[in-house]
Amino acid sequence: MKNKNDSSVENIIGLTLNANHFDVAQTNVSNLKAEFQINPELFENVGFLYTGSELNPELRGISSFAVVNLKQSLKNNKQRIEDVNLFFVDSFKGNLYYTVANNLIKILHHAEFEKLWRLKVFPDGEIIFIAGNGEINSCYFFDGETVLRKNSCNQSSKLALDIIDYKPDSKEVILLTQSDNLEILNVGTNNSLAILSYGEFTNIFSVSYSEDSIFILDKGGKRISRFKYKDGKLLKILQKESFNFVSQLGEIYHPNQFLSISQGENGLIYATSPVEDSVYSLDESLTIVNVYQFSESLRPFRKVINPDRLFYSKTDKKLYVLGNNVLQIMKDEAISKSDYSQWLPPTQIDEIEVEFINLFKKGTYDFNKSIFDQNGIKQIIENWKHNI
Repeated sequence: MKNKNDSSVENIIGLTLNANHFDVAQTNVSNLKAEFQINPELFENVGFLYTGSELNPELRGISSFAVVNLKQSLKNNKQRIEDVNLFFVDSFKGNLYYTVANNLIKILHHAEFEKLWRLKVFPDGEIIFIAGNGEINSCYFFDGETVLRKNSCNQSSKLALDIIDYKPDSKEVILLTQSDNLEILNVGTNNSLAILSYGEFTNIFSVSYSEDSIFILDKGGKRISRFKYKDGKLLKILQKESFNFVSQLGEIYHPNQFLSISQGENGLIYATSPVEDSVYSLDESLTIVNVYQFSESLRPFRKVINPDRLFYSKTDKKLYVLGNNVLQIMKDEAISKSDYSQWLPPTQIDEIEVEFINLFKKGTYDFNKSIFDQNGIKQIIENWKHNI
């Protein structure tokens, strides 16, 4: 990326924009904004607000996550229809964290979670994950209150690198195999159907399915292909390997690698890139319409570095992005006009906001410390703990 004040940028925009097929920003089509974040330092400071325990839960990292629209009988009675449940794993500690209501998290420890690679939760509460050796584990389920391990369960003989959403209500997923093939797996029957088993694709990084469209990111993140899936067959619609973009400020981006893709709404595709630590929004023709670049923030909130996983949830219309042990929840303001979010911090945070503003006005805010370690704010947090 180059600065808009650089004369070379002005020359590029003025002389060769059309010739080189630079995509131009369209904020009316996509306009991502950060909304909420989960990271180890946040849990270290105020994790007790989400667990109801005086002790903060230890979170060393986030290795995988899943967003699920549970069937209504499993949802908390205070959750809205559009509210989802979030599951995420700290494989360093062997802990599974999961929401049972808005702003309420429970934790389950098991050695099996230390090897967890990918995670998927179905609307009926069944949980499957891929272990470090590629084996699929389906030994756990969520009953609406607690995650439990089945008394007996049969491990699948299949090996996989990734689990992709397909038809969750039918307990069907798409598996990315270790040989860069794609299979539809029915988790209930363990039956599978190969849908991509030829050598056109190599080093597949990510796959996304939605409404009969399949997007494949391969060649080490350098190519995106769009397919129509019908009657058990893939019909190639479009393929693209070269991407260039000019922002409204005249900044030029050349994302030469993407790490993960996810289909949104209105034909949008979201793609994370380690180039500038960004999320790109693309339309159905794989034209970039906008880019969101992560930036530094006040501790304990962190910049998302090397964002390598993302998932768009059509239930709550949020984009979930994981990178360097930070899970960022985002909203596309061009898609969702609602101000409601189930991920807003607990109401007690309002008290911290008032003190935060006072410290800034007095000029006594210490930028070397976390927000929650500031004089005055630290005492507020201690008082909350004593009142649990």
